[in-house]
Amino acid sequence: MARRYKRPADAWEKWSASKLDAACGCPLRCFLEYIMRIRKDRFPVTVFGSAMHYMFQRFFTPHKSSGNYPYQTVEKFLGAWKGFWWTAVQGKHGFSSMGSDPEDVPWRDTDQQGQLFGAGWNILKRFFEEHHAMRIDGNQRFIEKRFTFEWQGLKLTGVLDRLDLLPDGAVILDYKGHSFRPHDVETGLQMTIYQLAYEQHFRRQFADGKPLKDIQIYNYRNGVTQPLPIRQNYEIGLLLYYLTEGYEYYRAILTGHPVRREIIKRFWFFPEDDINTGNITPHLPRGSHCTWCENFKLCRAWELGDHETPQAMFASKFQQEDAQRGPEVITMPFTQERIFQVGCTSFDLIKQVAHVRQGDLFT
Repeated sequence: MARRYKRPADAWEKWSASKLDAACGCPLRCFLEYIMRIRKDRFPVTVFGSAMHYMFQRFFTPHKSSGNYPYQTVEKFLGAWKGFWWTAVQGKHGFSSMGSDPEDVPWRDTDQQGQLFGAGWNILKRFFEEHHAMRIDGNQRFIEKRFTFEWQGLKLTGVLDRLDLLPDGAVILDYKGHSFRPHDVETGLQMTIYQLAYEQHFRRQFADGKPLKDIQIYNYRNGVTQPLPIRQNYEIGLLLYYLTEGYEYYRAILTGHPVRREIIKRFWFFPEDDINTGNITPHLPRGSHCTWCENFKLCRAWELGDHETPQAMFASKFQQEDAQRGPEVITMPFTQERIFQVGCTSFDLIKQVAHVRQGDLFT
């Protein structure tokens, strides 16, 4: 069953990197998966990725009582993998952790379960060999560190796979089953949000003010660590623009309130016609942005007109609530617009001030 937001307004105020990426790729996918929370069975490769993340987390998490790290030999680590994978396949728990709910996975066949187990075995064997010494190097690490912070009246949430605090600075590292493509390396939304999260949330609370030294992707399929450039003010300003357009787009459609034209003069990245029709259109033609979508059949029916209005669906699922609250932003559009410049300037302030107070940053 789809999980409710704590507040209906969270549908357009609360954002994660995956939600924003889905919204920019296809507004309908974001509506179905992240607002209505209509989720189908996850793909085998997706649950495998969750299982890998869980094993990496266990590897770097010391025992609470002794402070010692588990799995001092590769044999013990691989034995833990064997037990976890097959009990998840048997439905005794999910693939995200031992405590997660069991999942029905649309396996291609039973051979696929064994193939993924073997792939995980090889990945974790290499991971142990590459990272075992790292656990005793004396550097502090935060594993699967969740964050939630407010920025410009919006709420950003997410999880850092790993945050390494080295003597000369901090390193954000994310685990992926693939290498980043050039556009993700330079401008990917996930790492932009993670960098902002470090500067606004982690640097002073957990990292003793250490500067952000590097952002990295660890491709667990081949063991290659890929460095990413530190984001500049331009990417932060553009992030604020994406978020604000998404905010106004979904708020207007789901509540019937007009777009605040003092903030959004025109839409650059979301279909403005949807504001007038009250519909949320799928991104057609379908292509690579549909790769991980779990709702193709529903999307196809939607395309053919077989659906309620988004506002009616939203109203039936969530209690109505004041939708007037908005992000404390100025005006736009794009690089010459005020909101873009505010995002850039605020990022400079975040990096400079000793203590962040929201009201001080965006005046």
